[in-house]
Amino acid sequence: MSLMKLAWVIRPLIFGVAAAKSAYEGPPLVGVFGSVVLLGILALTYGPVMLRRAQVSVHQ
Repeated sequence: MSLMKLAWVIRPLIFGVAAAKSAYEGPPLVGVFGSVVLLGILALTYGPVMLRRAQVSVHQ
């Protein structure tokens, strides 16, 4: 696994931990905002990868 791929996997995990921590410790609004941001980051990170894999499997 290349370093770039590793960074793309680790980055959302770090954001996820931060969002979960703020959701657990902070007021409910911060938790909701954190989870929305996390979902957005996950969608932006893994969405294109999943789309690319889907396109590749369609072409084969």
